[in-house]
Amino acid sequence: MMKRIKYILLATVVVFMAAGAGWGYVQLMEVHVGVVEVRGHRWADASDIEQLLMVDTSLVLFELDPVLLGDRARRHAWVAEADVARLPSGRLVVEIVEREPVALLLDGHGRPAHYVDRSGYRMPLPREGANYDLPLVRGLGEAFHPMTPVQHAALQDILFELPVRPEWVQKGISEIVIDGPDVFLWIISPGDSRATRVALGDGPMNRRLDVLSAFLEQEAMHRPDMPVRPDMPVRNVDLRFENQIVVRQRPSAATFSSR
Repeated sequence: MMKRIKYILLATVVVFMAAGAGWGYVQLMEVHVGVVEVRGHRWADASDIEQLLMVDTSLVLFELDPVLLGDRARRHAWVAEADVARLPSGRLVVEIVEREPVALLLDGHGRPAHYVDRSGYRMPLPREGANYDLPLVRGLGEAFHPMTPVQHAALQDILFELPVRPEWVQKGISEIVIDGPDVFLWIISPGDSRATRVALGDGPMNRRLDVLSAFLEQEAMHRPDMPVRPDMPVRNVDLRFENQIVVRQRPSAATFSSR
């Protein structure tokens, strides 16, 4: 008898739970989009992201696919990641992570055109307020598309490596210049207005930047904790050759040396 009563009670609980779940589902299906809230943006315009989502108050909130909405938000050039949450209150929350610039691309006339992040994605210049001290990139003739990274292989490598290099190396690179498939850098030493040209070629950049960092440290050109040589003779550094650094000195020093 007691066992039968337990079964009846259990069945009753299950029925009520199912009814409650059904009622809750019906209620959620009546919730329409009320407010779209974009969080985490600094340079991306929230209204632009809202337009990309393509939602309005006529849509049922819980019929919307958060994954699809996140993909739409990532079509904004400044958005690297986007997570979307649907709340029973009718609020649609979009949490974004913006791309972090590592260089500034110049157009064919030498004017600022786009920021570019470590993965090679280009971001339009914000309307106001952005003030990054970054290397300039000249000579890239590729057309801009917010969903397509730069295709220049050597530049891709340099952009990817820059953020993990010591700060004194990053700040020393004044310009990155594209010359066909090759890349060269202009480097400015602290307290010295003269620039050193560094030819990197078109191969993988990881090893070449390691060599460059070691060379700059040896020559005391950038390390803030090391004395700067005001008579720094180096004018050109060529790292295009495996296991060899070719150095051309300024006219006041020896004409040529190889290391």
